This record gives sequence, C-alpha cells and structure tokens, in this order.
Amino acid sequence: MELDNKLHDYLKELSENWDDYNDGGGTPITYEQAKDKILSIIFTSTQLAALADGGHIEVATKGRPKIVCLCGSTKFKQDFIEANFRFTMKGYIVLTVGWFSHTDGLIFTPSPEEKKSLDELHKRKIDLADEVFVINKGGYIGESTRSEINYAIALGKPIEYLESIEAHWMKVVGK
Repeated sequence: MELDNKLHDYLKELSENWDDYNDGGGTPITYEQAKDKILSIIFTSTQLAALADGGHIEVATKGRPKIVCLCGSTKFKQDFIEANFRFTMKGYIVLTVGWFSHTDGLIFTPSPEEKKSLDELHKRKIDLADEVFVINKGGYIGESTRSEINYAIALGKPIEYLESIEAHWMKVVGK
C-alpha cells in the first residue's frame, strides 16, 4: 500500500542517516520532528487537526467513510488485527472475519455447514464494502479467499493486497 511504502521509506531514510543528522554533518533532527513527519505520512491534515483539538480522529471524507472488507486466511490473525487498526486509523469502516478458526480452532471449529454459511456471510460483507483488502501473507491465497476475490472482481470492487501478487507469481513461474 502507498501509505506503508511512504512510512517504510521515511523510516529507512531516518535510520540510515540518523548519525549524519545528529553529529553535526547535517541538519539536526529531533525526536519531535521525526514524530511529526511520521504522523504527517499516516494522517491527513484534517485528521491531525482533530487529534490536536479533541484527541480523536475525524473522518476526512464527505458523507460516510469508506468501507473496506478484509479477506484472507484466518491463520493470519495478527495481520488481520494490524490491517484493521491501520484502516480504522485512516477513518475507514472495517468489515472483517467473525472468527479466526485456523488460530482459535481449539475453542471453536465450524462444521462444514457452518463454514459454508460463514463464507457466504463474508460475501455479504464484500457486497457492503467499497473496496477489498486481501491479506495474502507469503503469497498464500486459499480456496475461500480465492472465491471471495473472484466475487469482488465480479462486482467490480477495487482490490488491494498486503503483498504484491506479481512478485509471488514470478516466484511460481521461476523468473
């Protein structure tokens, strides 16, 4: 995602040049300046003003906020939690899985009928979403997720991926 790339690039530049910035070889940078730069990458100016005024994020869009539906294998629970947080902090309404059956299967494992119902319920979430975000850690896309992607494509929903699908495809075809 563009936000992640901008943040990654800035943090990389900061870490690579910290000594230059602060040993007299360049313009010194303070912790507050670094923090302000990071916040400006993550939040819009409207959201930053809301944080300064009331300590909470205001949605910076007109009308209702965008809705994103998270899709992917429930074995990537931590990635779902992190994506949910990132999108929420950007002012999105986040629709996600109701249960992490791969990671929390000792507590509850759905029957085949329940699994089918849960898959259909997730497609209704895709119906409600403005866009879809696929958590494809390590390039993994399982059967249910593939079905959800195909469904979103049929509806014309924009789809973004946690990891580049092109990079993973090149590994598969040996390039």
